[in-house]
This record gives sequence, C-alpha cells and structure tokens, in this order.
Amino acid sequence: MPSKPVVVVTGASRGLGLAIVDALLESGEVNIVGVSRSLPAAHDHQRIESTSATNVKCVWIRGDVTEATTHDQIVKAISELGELIGLVNNAG
Repeated sequence: MPSKPVVVVTGASRGLGLAIVDALLESGEVNIVGVSRSLPAAHDHQRIESTSATNVKCVWIRGDVTEATTHDQIVKAISELGELIGLVNNAG
C-alpha cells in the first residue's frame, strides 16, 4: 500500500497549530509531522493518539525550527512517512 502524503505543522503543540493537527487527523488523508519546542499537554497528546485510528501517522519532533538538527529530524520523518505535500508555518 502506498504511503499517505505528508503535511508538516510547526508550532503544533497548542493553539492554532494543535487545531490544525486535529483537523488533519480527522480528515484521515495525510500523515503529519508536528514540530514544536514543547510537546502537547498530556490530555492533548492522548486525544491525538486516539484520533489517529484512521491509519494516519503523526510524528512529533521536539525542537526549534531555527536549528539545523531540527531540520534534519523533520526531513528524516518526512522520508519515512511519504511525500511532502504541505507545510504550515505556525511557529512563533
């Protein structure tokens, strides 16, 4: 089975970024790479895990988008999940 397309969402741990991740998960159409300096709160993370029953993969990268090591982690995650089709630059 071919992999799903991938969307990267920066600033994904809360607020608008987390809402975008939720909407993408509910669509069931794409895999998601969420990037933020902190991980989502425990209750948000549990909700995301239970929502991903649509066979969507959601990878969380804890890092600063200005750091090269974070870029490397994002590229690695994309290559493992599928082809990049979208980027939501929400990091403040």
